[in-house]
Amino acid sequence: MTAQDADGAMDITQPEAADGAKVARVQKHLRELILKGELAPGHPIRERQLSDRLGVSRTPMREALKLLAGENLVDLHPHRGATVAILSRREVFEVIQVLSALEGYAAELACESMTDAEIGELWALHYEMLAYRARKDRLNYFENNQAIHRGIVRATRNEVLVEHHRVLNARVYRLRFVAHQATQNWDTAVREHEEIIRLLEARDASRAAPVLRAHVFSVWTRLSDILAEDGTLTEQVPVT
Repeated sequence: MTAQDADGAMDITQPEAADGAKVARVQKHLRELILKGELAPGHPIRERQLSDRLGVSRTPMREALKLLAGENLVDLHPHRGATVAILSRREVFEVIQVLSALEGYAAELACESMTDAEIGELWALHYEMLAYRARKDRLNYFENNQAIHRGIVRATRNEVLVEHHRVLNARVYRLRFVAHQATQNWDTAVREHEEIIRLLEARDASRAAPVLRAHVFSVWTRLSDILAEDGTLTEQVPVT
């Protein structure tokens, strides 16, 4: 069983952990620091300080940073180390625009291929998400939220769609987390998820597709309002 500290973060200092498992634990811990804003966009990642903080050598730290670079959460610079990735407004807008189309299409396909067991798993994730909302546990609430989206995409049985969704979603993963920071956004997501799952359960593709598409695109509207104030995104684009 994986040990956790008082804040719920994984204990990555377990001596029995294999190298691959240790890298994965460092990767997860760094991802959480980025999601929560403790490592801010554009800021350098101090490998030595973080290695000391997490009780690991520089080797698993560097391997974890390479994996996070593959998720587009980190930028690697030769001879200058790593920084937390930052995206332009236009790039975020375009990625979310495509993601919303992909997930809308995924809902349409999932209505044809999704099993009752998969629908049940979506409800289970949804009820877990409600519990995290009640505890005001933003990180686990968000991870369950995203698990619901990934579950719908996987249910399409379309590996090309799954892979493209994975790559694009990784590019805006942190920003999707930011978009859920206000409590009213949690409540909105809960209501919309309930509607989406009920439509999938009814195999109502004509309604499920546009509802999920609009649900995903609403991330852009929230982000545009939140991030315009702190300058995290540049290059103004129209909100449509």
